[in-house]
Amino acid sequence: MCTSLQEEAHSCFHCEQRFLIRDCNDPQPLIHIDGPKSDHYWRLWPPDQEPITLSELKQMATLGCAFAEYLFLKFTSRKEEVSDNAIVNRVPPAMGDTEPNSIVVTLSGENHHETNSYFTYMTEQGFMPTRIIKIFDSGKRIEIVERNSPAAYAVLSYCWGGPQRITLSKARVKNGQLSFETSTLPQTLQDAVRVCGELGLSFLWVDALCIIQDVPEDKATEIAQMAKIYENSYVAIMASRAKSVEEGFLQPRSRFGADRRSPGFRLQYETKNGRRGSVVLVEESSSQTYADPLSLRAWAYQEFILSPRIVDYGEMRTTWICWADINPTDGFLSTPTSYWSRQRFQEIMSPSIEANSVSPRQLWSTLVLCYMRSSITDPYDRLPALAGIAERLNTIMKDEYIAGCWKSNIWLDLLWWHEDGRSQIESSTIIQYILS
Repeated sequence: MCTSLQEEAHSCFHCEQRFLIRDCNDPQPLIHIDGPKSDHYWRLWPPDQEPITLSELKQMATLGCAFAEYLFLKFTSRKEEVSDNAIVNRVPPAMGDTEPNSIVVTLSGENHHETNSYFTYMTEQGFMPTRIIKIFDSGKRIEIVERNSPAAYAVLSYCWGGPQRITLSKARVKNGQLSFETSTLPQTLQDAVRVCGELGLSFLWVDALCIIQDVPEDKATEIAQMAKIYENSYVAIMASRAKSVEEGFLQPRSRFGADRRSPGFRLQYETKNGRRGSVVLVEESSSQTYADPLSLRAWAYQEFILSPRIVDYGEMRTTWICWADINPTDGFLSTPTSYWSRQRFQEIMSPSIEANSVSPRQLWSTLVLCYMRSSITDPYDRLPALAGIAERLNTIMKDEYIAGCWKSNIWLDLLWWHEDGRSQIESSTIIQYILS
């Protein structure tokens, strides 16, 4: 993905010699890197050179520089008159968060160094899920086993997309039908087995095959320990781009920017410590507005927050996430609120960090806000799908958790409103849900 983006992006002599995206402390932010507050800003030209004028932009555009032409057209399309001697802003035009065609800076070539999870102290020594999928014959065959000795395992976070053609049932357990040829599995499960092989893992947890789906008691027991299953995993494989289990997530992606007029612009980049590399600028409408199907699923939100490591296979990119870093393969630096919430959750829960910029109660409000934007098939799962996060936060808050609220703050927690401005909802729906 990253290679394709780099190859497709426009670059020329002028892009290499006249423009430089440089990390600095200028007052105009280009993009938020780490949640609501950020100190990452950008300068459009080398600090040792004169600022670029509109006249110079026009000249470079005439000589074939597509980036200069892009900026020139942005300036000249404005309603007000712009002098040829006008200095181009340090931040290119149309950089505001509300601008539909704003430019997003992406980095490439940054090395990622994995660090030990801050949550090591939270993992339960010797924990293993009740059932686990064991991978045999280099991934050609799998078997569901019970009470396996503790070992590193992956968990799969995915969209069911409707009824499953292969699940663990009471009859299957009774008849001992617990072994499968991998090729007979839905494509997402096949892909997950392949990823486990690439990571050197022999065990995989998948809800459809590790929970007896037609035994309510077993479902209740396993759902109750879902948070523990994810936070004790070695890695979570998130099939974010797949709408259903049958789609898979390792298939080739469509060409980047197929919906854009321009393949982007590759420019020189320099960090604050002087490291040099390259950046690609693309229009935000092509990279920021797309939401992967899994990101809209309520259960996946808790899985995303609690898992110590994640390999997220999205439609636009694959992203490696751990408690210390977020490393997208295509270099996009955009940080959704969910990423920010995950990092703050880690800070609050880690005993090695004394001072936190966000209180547990503030974080809970943000978590609930993000969570309620997701969808859930069964309304009765709305609270269980968030219970694991609440249980972990309660170790810090020392409060009593009551169905989405905290006892010491329950009157404030009960105040809510619709984001879309609606002021009324059928009271019978609320009462029915509360009584349930």
